[in-house]
Amino acid sequence: MKVEEIIDNDRWAVVEKSSDSEKIFIRFRNELKPEYDYSDYPVAIHIFWDFEANDLGMPIDTSILKQMEKFENDLVTAVESNYSGILVGVLTMNGYRQWLYCLKSESEFIGTLNTVTFHGEPYPIELERESNSGWDYFFSAMYQQGA
Repeated sequence: MKVEEIIDNDRWAVVEKSSDSEKIFIRFRNELKPEYDYSDYPVAIHIFWDFEANDLGMPIDTSILKQMEKFENDLVTAVESNYSGILVGVLTMNGYRQWLYCLKSESEFIGTLNTVTFHGEPYPIELERESNSGWDYFFSAMYQQGA
């Protein structure tokens, strides 16, 4: 299956893990498989959004969840509409949310991100470029949790 087909199908799996001290929520594209060819999407960007957390690591202020949802929806629409990248997974835990995008081009993604985040107050996000493709991280850290 091609990445473009996976974007169009837009199927997600959700995994919730809990302990006495924390909750972990993982959402990921469950149609992505390790054996597929992802060479057209070699760049990985992690986006982190820190928040004040309750005892289980989730946001104290529920309005932050709405802000994160708007940010995610706007960025996904902008990036995936032309297949320049794909949001492969989202991890929420311990006072932060992490989005993992696999991309064709880092510079194109940054340009798109700037158009999405330009309105009003800037989003409290940090970016980290994966030194490898990002697919290894996805399949070991996110996909493995729900497979």
